[in-house]
Amino acid sequence: SPQAWTLATFGAHRSGRASIQALAAMGNVVPSDNQDVEYTSGGGGRMCNALICAFCIAPMLLIGACGMLGWNERRAVCDQKAIAQGKEEVVNVGCTSAMDGNGELIMFNCDLSTDGLQPLRPVNSDFESTVAFTGAGLRTSVQMAQCVEHEHRETRKDNVGGGETTVVTYTYSVEWRDMYVNSYSFKKKTSNNFLMNCGADNPQWPSTLPTAGTIFQPSMKAGAFTLESEFVSRIPVSTPLSGFPAPSGWSQSGAQYSRKYGTAPNQIGETRVSFYGNDLAA
Repeated sequence: SPQAWTLATFGAHRSGRASIQALAAMGNVVPSDNQDVEYTSGGGGRMCNALICAFCIAPMLLIGACGMLGWNERRAVCDQKAIAQGKEEVVNVGCTSAMDGNGELIMFNCDLSTDGLQPLRPVNSDFESTVAFTGAGLRTSVQMAQCVEHEHRETRKDNVGGGETTVVTYTYSVEWRDMYVNSYSFKKKTSNNFLMNCGADNPQWPSTLPTAGTIFQPSMKAGAFTLESEFVSRIPVSTPLSGFPAPSGWSQSGAQYSRKYGTAPNQIGETRVSFYGNDLAA
């Protein structure tokens, strides 16, 4: 009868709610399409691990920390003494003779010279024949818009059994990155989050892109003195370089070059390249 069917349905709903409540108490979670759930049983295993950490690992960490603290203090004192002695003994010299202050700790303030320097180039790239900078160093910035996976873990204790439930949530966004992101290893590529925010795999990193990083001259002249690579590499490389023609397939806006690789949506594959050098006249 209708009344009996209603009562049966009401009973089934009550039973379903009770089952859901029981699953929640036990730590069972129904994940979304971009989530994984990990269950850890409670009991003696965690207690044993805690005891091992307390009685074995903690004392060793304490001893190591004390030793490191003493070493750092000693090094700091030695550095301060060396700096103080250097200030007392340093000799100021001019820029006309490299023999000034020979055998002494010297200090000079001389203009850097580009005489005899070979132009620095982003070799083995689309820009090798278009970009050439004569200075202390050439820094190359390379970024591609790529789909990136983020993992968030949330752990809570179960109400029953003493175990723990960890919900791992994977989210996706398109971000500028300076190296290849392998999207083929992503965990939830069929989830709505991936499909809405990325929708496609990242293209392979092109071999004709310049290598990101900074290259320096092996040596430079500062007045009559020759600076070896150790000192040349300390010269700031932060002045944007422009005026170089864009290679084939690239567009240029000021000091930035851009190009699109592949046909993926959401800007995936958009690439930007910039070069930086030294303003020796500053």
